[in-house]
Amino acid sequence: MTIFTKGRSVFDFTLNLFAFLAILVIIFVLITVCLAVFMRYFLRNPLGWVIQTSQYGLVFVTFFGAAWVLKRERHVSMDLVTNRLSPGKQAIIGTITSAVGTIVCLIITYYSTLVTVDHFRRHITDMQVLEVPLGPMFLVITLGTFTLFIQFIRQSYGYLKKWRESGREKAG
Repeated sequence: MTIFTKGRSVFDFTLNLFAFLAILVIIFVLITVCLAVFMRYFLRNPLGWVIQTSQYGLVFVTFFGAAWVLKRERHVSMDLVTNRLSPGKQAIIGTITSAVGTIVCLIITYYSTLVTVDHFRRHITDMQVLEVPLGPMFLVITLGTFTLFIQFIRQSYGYLKKWRESGREKAG
């Protein structure tokens, strides 16, 4: 087993772990929102912390699930346009869009890392109903965009392979 194969396996495991954690967060948000509605309308005792935890949950789900969705190519795409193109042209467009995604995710990862470190150093908290340290929330954004960065690189490589193969088919 080469280091790349092992690295790919570890990365895929990480994506699946993040997706599983995102599912757990979705279940938690679902249960707490239902509980909050019940408490407010039937027991006249609202739970103030539910909105705040749901907001954080949505950030968690978005950034921990995005790379997993990208890997499975279940994200939003303009397939109405691209399905009309040849496989080679589809691969070129896929390579370009994946490269742009790679650059954007690298920039977001860099700046979110700076913000995360700053929030951890200064112990910045969000004081709504609950006092929540913001460092871990920004860490979720950093880890999520970093996994997206890696997945966009993988996707770019896959599209480049498809483009090369489509060129060989034309030549042969």
